[in-house]
Amino acid sequence: MTAPTEAPASPAPPRYRYFTVPPATVRLTVDDLIALLPPEAWIGPEADKQRELALPAAEILETNFPRIRASRLRDLLPGNLRLPADTPEWVALPTDRVALAYRPETRRELIVEPAGSNSTPVVESAPAAEAPKPPETEPAAESDAPLPGWKRVPKPIPAPVALADFRLPPEAESRLQQVLHAEEELPVSRLLDLAGALPGLQGCALVRGAEVVRSAGVPAGLDVPSLAVGARDLLEGLGKPSGLHFKPAITLYAESGPVSLLHAGDLRLLVVHRERGFLPGIREKLEALLEALNGARI
Repeated sequence: MTAPTEAPASPAPPRYRYFTVPPATVRLTVDDLIALLPPEAWIGPEADKQRELALPAAEILETNFPRIRASRLRDLLPGNLRLPADTPEWVALPTDRVALAYRPETRRELIVEPAGSNSTPVVESAPAAEAPKPPETEPAAESDAPLPGWKRVPKPIPAPVALADFRLPPEAESRLQQVLHAEEELPVSRLLDLAGALPGLQGCALVRGAEVVRSAGVPAGLDVPSLAVGARDLLEGLGKPSGLHFKPAITLYAESGPVSLLHAGDLRLLVVHRERGFLPGIREKLEALLEALNGARI
């Protein structure tokens, strides 16, 4: 038997590199061009006004706005233009028409392979049942090198943590443990419990937008967000016309007792007092608590 002969490998198909180049010409209708000249300049037939004229792109786009010399336009329309004495040297072309007629050209260039290189890989065929399985590998570690612009994918923006679930960074939590004389972990709910138990206070509530976290002692029917917004508007309404800049705190005296509001950033701290305003040192502790939460970008 005659041994089967291998068929010669077919040559690899040619490869091309594609690139874009500016157009050589920009085509505008003659009617668009002569509209920029004195009426008596056109001496050609009416039918020629509807044809297109190819203008050299590099020549008309030398400056920031498209233009052409009137004499050059006359040369491009031989026998059709007569330039009066008052014709300007340069004729401004309609920018919108030039922009619509500006069409870049796509060209290709043959990629020449180095001599002796074989760009087509040789793959040995094997029966499907005997095809070796690729080895299992661990995912490659992410590189710190910046990706090219076309590969960059915007990182998803994490959803904001609910106010009740927020945890302070360790250094901020350690600082507040010293302020509040606590040794345990301090989630927001525990922070408010400790703050509401300070001397002279009945309870505290932390507000961020429509979110509210309360400690014991804050009346259940109290609309804390509305009270926080009202206090802010009151301070702004008093400050703007008077020219005074009020501190971000206010104490209101209700029938049930004094209520204070402190704010930092978009956080509001409602403080319900027992009988009177702040005892010495208590307000400073609450301000430290609020500033720590705001600094942690809660």
